[in-house]
Amino acid sequence: MKAIAALYLAQAREFLRDRSAVLFVLALPVAFGVFFGLVFSEGGSFTLQLGLANEDLGPIGTQIVENLMAPEAKGGYNLSIGQREDLMTILKR
Repeated sequence: MKAIAALYLAQAREFLRDRSAVLFVLALPVAFGVFFGLVFSEGGSFTLQLGLANEDLGPIGTQIVENLMAPEAKGGYNLSIGQREDLMTILKR
């Protein structure tokens, strides 16, 4: 298993050294998606429906919820906060 992990890490390092390969594998598909999305969109507005089940009641989870609920961050999505089971039921409809 260590040999497989070492081989994987060596291949990953080699891949990341080649900047053009990283560009073609990661950035170019995103750029094509954005380009064709803009070209073929009908100009209508799209609002993403998000569901958030905050299972981390600590300070980090609270901060994430506050950041997502902030008025300046609400562009382009509607956020529903609830229990995981309830949100999964809504998602499966």
